[in-house]
Amino acid sequence: MPPQDEDLFMYGSNDYGETWPDTFFVSDTTFAGIGPELAINCSQQQPDPVLHLIRQKGLLSNSTQEILYQRSTDGGETWLGPIIISDHDTIHSQWPQIAAWGDSNVIATWMDYKYSDQQFSGDAFVSKSSDNGETWSTPIAMTFSHLIKSSDIAASGDTVVLAYDFGPASDDKAIYANVSFDGGETWQGEIRVTDDIQAYRIEPSVALGSGYAHLAWSDARDIGGVGNVEAYYDRGHLDTSVVGIICDEGGNIPEDISISAYPNPFNSSVLVGYSNLKGGEIRIFDIKGQLIRIFFTGGENEGRIKWDATDAMGNKISSGIYFARAGASQESYTIKLIYLK
Repeated sequence: MPPQDEDLFMYGSNDYGETWPDTFFVSDTTFAGIGPELAINCSQQQPDPVLHLIRQKGLLSNSTQEILYQRSTDGGETWLGPIIISDHDTIHSQWPQIAAWGDSNVIATWMDYKYSDQQFSGDAFVSKSSDNGETWSTPIAMTFSHLIKSSDIAASGDTVVLAYDFGPASDDKAIYANVSFDGGETWQGEIRVTDDIQAYRIEPSVALGSGYAHLAWSDARDIGGVGNVEAYYDRGHLDTSVVGIICDEGGNIPEDISISAYPNPFNSSVLVGYSNLKGGEIRIFDIKGQLIRIFFTGGENEGRIKWDATDAMGNKISSGIYFARAGASQESYTIKLIYLK
């Protein structure tokens, strides 16, 4: 295509990336393939996973860029749509990201200039679908500073994390996050992720797993200058259970891990019971995410361990909030423990 036009092509592999057939054309108009992002739903009711595709599209009618969505219900063989999910107006919407979880939940974020008086920044907007992309909620503004350049979103269970950069276009910027524990219905309020060292930080990327929100971003603190950045990483412990869903070859969903604690709160020791455990261990973390103790279960699928509020060296810990995590990787379950001396 001519340099001023951008279209979208896709690859599809049916053997976990071992081989790749030819590309196939997806977008249907010029300037319609900017920033494509994919997400997937695993469903017990549907043999093939549902693929969700989001991208930025330049409208030919008024040259406005909006957010375009379409989906595939047959593993990427054919695609339905497209539809515009951002507000169809005369103000640009750009840099979309998308996440999916459960049987049918999808959530998207992007940057929109509609309320902004800035030249190169706007606000982070979010829209959600609970029916595999059939219908979408009215977009809502998640920020009101008008100083957002880009955002990202991730979901697991009913936990959703939105991350974005904040600050003047060519000056100091920080990374912020906002968490929802009910699938994006309500939000806990923004939290600053990066420290207060003045530096240019942009384009966060967020992922969820093992009871943590993992964040990476571009950071200029060590090099200086907007055009010179390094990759930085941080993580935060989520005060909720985060159980990932993984599709196997048959589209099945692993059986959920279960973990419980009694008594809780406790003042001397606590019994942590588990079932459907994968990974063979239970880990205890403090509220800062630091590992305190590891218990190996010997490969047993069900059972319980006793923790006497000591660390790996046998020292008594301080009163406070701790977390017990059973399992590993995305197949994990985390609960909160309250220790009172």
